[in-house]
Amino acid sequence: MTTQLFRRRPVSLTRGVVVCTTILAASAYGGCGGAVEVTDPELPAGQETACRALLEALPDELGGLERAEVEPDDALGAAWGDPAIELRCVGAMPDGHTRISDCTEINGVGWYTPDAQLTDFDADLTMTTIGFEPIVELRVPADYRPPLDQMTEIAAPIKRTLKVTSRCQ
Repeated sequence: MTTQLFRRRPVSLTRGVVVCTTILAASAYGGCGGAVEVTDPELPAGQETACRALLEALPDELGGLERAEVEPDDALGAAWGDPAIELRCVGAMPDGHTRISDCTEINGVGWYTPDAQLTDFDADLTMTTIGFEPIVELRVPADYRPPLDQMTEIAAPIKRTLKVTSRCQ
């Protein structure tokens, strides 16, 4: 009878520390996802300044989620968490919005959300402000539904920095 010997390769303490440090560093910066890419729309003349004022007034934390980096650095948007809640200034109301569309007012800010998203609780939400210049879009992953905390917290900087053009009706 022969006895087989198995040799285990010793684990390097240094290698273990490097792996643990890398994992911790990645998790501290939102994991492997990196910066949230924000596409800039064409805003009507003069609205970029108001959008930048809003971005400066936004909180570092939204609904318990830390603010994330956006790409490019000068994008007209912000993000929080992973998956990211995204806010960006947009140039127009989304397709499907009409002057008789439903408007939900939360903390003095009117929001339009497509009906199909309201009834599908597994869907991400894309909510758009009504009655402010520039128009602001808030994209909320289904993970954070209902987004009442986020909408309540985002209302103050919107009201403080943007021009009111109308109210929910």
